[in-house]
Amino acid sequence: MVSEGRARGPLAGVPQPVRPAYSRCTVRIQADPTFAPCPVEDGDELFPNGIFVFNVTRILEHVARHPAEFALVQVSVRSFPRWDRPFVDADVEAADLARPVLLAEISPGSFNLIDGHHRLEKARRWGVETLPAYRLTVAQHLRFLTSARAYLAFVRYWNGKVRLLLVHNMGPTRAYCTLWADGLVGLLPHLTRPSAVALLTPDPPEVQRAIAESRGWPPVMASDPRARRGRSGAAGGGAR
Repeated sequence: MVSEGRARGPLAGVPQPVRPAYSRCTVRIQADPTFAPCPVEDGDELFPNGIFVFNVTRILEHVARHPAEFALVQVSVRSFPRWDRPFVDADVEAADLARPVLLAEISPGSFNLIDGHHRLEKARRWGVETLPAYRLTVAQHLRFLTSARAYLAFVRYWNGKVRLLLVHNMGPTRAYCTLWADGLVGLLPHLTRPSAVALLTPDPPEVQRAIAESRGWPPVMASDPRARRGRSGAAGGGAR
């Protein structure tokens, strides 16, 4: 499921990206003992988020070379807090609002602005409600941390935030279970912020894949053959 973003004000008429309706599943990170910190050269732009320091210059170079790898989304200007640093008016006026800002997934389902504060401030001053943004998942931005210490700290931090919400459902052969799972889709934007969501049904993977694609069910599903007995016995009859 996707929705089309429409810009207002100075960006009216500019093609806007498609925004995914919900994020991907959240998983734990296995620390890589061979991790090599992103090198820093003179003039590189860095963004510190506590101990986590990202090399923004290298991220922008990588995105420019491989734009199709990154989700281009539309974000609300109001959803971001104001920066606690003073702005130089000339820098704000020079900001290009058509250039996507960068968002990095710092905790499961939560994305922080790491590049584009001047564009965000200009949008506020001009009354622009939305901005285009590249959204980097944790798997995409980890390589741009500038120290091994920060990398290991981030892995521990992330894994401490991961939760899994496992939803039991009898699958598409039960009308009310199908209706209930359809309703779950509307809650995914809220549920996937603090946790991963997986739908557990008794169907084999190929059946799950077909029904998920046709009805927009959660992208992560698991098969539990033991639940099939509930379809003909007292254990069945709806979500549990």
